[in-house]
Amino acid sequence: MAAQKVTMVARLILEKRGNLLFLAQTTKNGGKYSLVGGKVDNAELATDALVREAMEETGIIVKKEGLRLVHVLQRQKSDHTMMVVLYFSAKEWIGEAENKEPKKFKGVHWLDMNNLPKNLSRITKKVLTNYQKGILYTEYDERKNAIV
Repeated sequence: MAAQKVTMVARLILEKRGNLLFLAQTTKNGGKYSLVGGKVDNAELATDALVREAMEETGIIVKKEGLRLVHVLQRQKSDHTMMVVLYFSAKEWIGEAENKEPKKFKGVHWLDMNNLPKNLSRITKKVLTNYQKGILYTEYDERKNAIV
C-alpha cells in the first residue's frame, strides 16, 4: 500500500476587539473570505510558514514565539490526499493589516466573530465555531461531504 500524500497548511486566527481578520479573495481565487495563511513549504515549520504568510499577505509581523496552536483540521480530500490545517492565534503583532497580494485578494477586513460572513466556506465556519467553543479538532471527509 502506497503512503498517503499529506499537505500541511497553517492559518492565523487574529482577534481584535471581537473581530477576526479575513482576506477577501478575488473572484478568480474563489471569491470567499479566508484567514491569513497558506501551505507549509518543504523543509519549513508551520510557525515559520505562518510568519512568512502573514508578512506576504498582509504586511503584519507576528513573532513565532507568540503563536499558540488553537485548532487542528484534518481534511480527507476526494483525490485521496490528506490535508492537515494548523490554526494558530497571536495576541500581539506589529503593523496594520493591508492587502499585499492584490492579484489574490480584494481586501483585508476585520469582521465580527459572532456574525461571520455568508461568503465563508462551510469548513471555515465549522472550524471557527468549534474554536469559539474551545473544541480543538475538526474532521472533514470530502468524499462523504461530512464535517465533524
